[in-house]
Amino acid sequence: MDDRRRERASGVKEQETGFLVLKTGKGVNEMAVRKKRLSPGNRRGMYAIAAIVMVLLLGLLVQSQSLRAQNAEYAEQIADLEEQIQDEEVRADEIDELSEYLNSDEYVEKLAREKLGLVYGDEVIYRAAK
Repeated sequence: MDDRRRERASGVKEQETGFLVLKTGKGVNEMAVRKKRLSPGNRRGMYAIAAIVMVLLLGLLVQSQSLRAQNAEYAEQIADLEEQIQDEEVRADEIDELSEYLNSDEYVEKLAREKLGLVYGDEVIYRAAK
């Protein structure tokens, strides 16, 4: 509020543009006056904050690299496990086929002929002389 009173009394207007303050009005040529720069204490504080941010970013970068390496290991492990799953599925199919064959009449007949020497009633067995 005091600034407006001063402007009315003196007839000088101040307009801020970035680092410059333009003064215009009665009897004042347009002149640029630099704004006050940061004090050394404020500058140190800004540098400290910037340094902390940089350290944090560096830490995030290092952490992301280790996470990428761990992710690659997990991807490789997943690929190996998927391959094992496919192998086990093939093996399970083979076991199912073998189970069906072992429970079939064809296998029972073959076993009876080979191990027990059984034949049908209308068959004749020929054996070679030793």
